[in-house]
Formats: sequence, structure tokens, C-alpha cells
Amino acid sequence: MPTSARFKFKFTLLHGMILVAGLAACLSMRWMRVKYYIHVTSAIQEWGSSQSILLLSTRVQRMILDTPPYVAIGTLTLLLIYFCPPRPGLRRLTRRPGFVACFAASLVILVSFSMDVLELLTHGNIASLYAHIGPHPVVQLEHSIEKAQQYPGYAVGAAWGLLWFGGRWRSEPSRLDALGRALGYYWLGFIVLGRFLSYFY
Repeated sequence: MPTSARFKFKFTLLHGMILVAGLAACLSMRWMRVKYYIHVTSAIQEWGSSQSILLLSTRVQRMILDTPPYVAIGTLTLLLIYFCPPRPGLRRLTRRPGFVACFAASLVILVSFSMDVLELLTHGNIASLYAHIGPHPVVQLEHSIEKAQQYPGYAVGAAWGLLWFGGRWRSEPSRLDALGRALGYYWLGFIVLGRFLSYFY
């Protein structure tokens, strides 16, 4: 464990393998790829026919509403990177808002995923479970996030509130912690943005 006040993150082969696995999980979201393909092709056709900024902005808003499954995979991926050696002690990690945001959001994501799978196991059968999940569990994760896409933001807000009011907020000027905080801000912002944009659809 480093003895300096600031932990210097060093990118290793293990980190690269985790990033590749996260990227592969994102690429395996077949339904999301279909949805984005529809959004892009529709935006091109609508712009070519009417050149309406309003229609184009509507497509962009729908694409924004479809980002949580991808960000969920990114959140889980970053959490794994946080736990990879070399890393600071667990006590220091729990003071970092970036790690706390990833941990809180990931916990909600995994609980939602587990509850959906458990519901399929208890109220369905193996055939229906395979039909929902398919060869990749990421498909079920995609549906779980779509149903509970604002809950990670509530978890991040609660965790950051406890961290702040407990006097344990210790943000560090590292890229890893900055990326974790950015994901936390995304989940918080999606609470407002998701509700605002959902009124139009």
C-alpha cells in the first residue's frame, strides 16, 4: 500500500482486460444497437426530407434516454478497476466520491438485475428464462436498467450525502476518481433529465 498522501494510478494489463470485457458487454447489447440504428437512420431520413431542427433534437433526446444501459456497464467496469491492484487501502477508497458513486450505483444495478433473474426463476421456467436472457446475461441487465434507470442516481445522491455530511469527502485530482465522479454526476443528472424528457414521449 502506498505511503504517499496521493495514490498514483498505474494502468496495468489487468485493467486493460477489464476494459475490453466492458466494451464487449456493451457491444453485445443487440437490442440497444437496433434502437440506436433506428434513431440514426430515422434522424437522417427526417433531416433529408424536412430539415427540421425540432425533429432532430427529438431524436437526440431519445438517444440520451437510451444511454443508461451503456453507462451501467461502464460503472460496473470502473468499479472492478477500482478494486484491482495496485490500489490504496479500502479506508481511503471509501473516502473518494468517485469510488463511492460507482459502488452505490453498481450495488443498485446488481440488485435490480438479481431481482429480475430471481423473478424469472420463481414465476417462470427455464425456457422463458433463456428467452429473456439468451446466451448473454447482458441482455437481462439491459432490461433491468431500462426499468430502474433512475434508481442508481438516488443511490449516488444518498451515498454522497452521507459522505459529505460525515466529513469524509476526500476527492483526489486523479483521472480515475474524476471519471468516477463524472459517472456519479451522470446518474444524478439523469434523475432530472430522465423525468424531464419522459414527459415528451
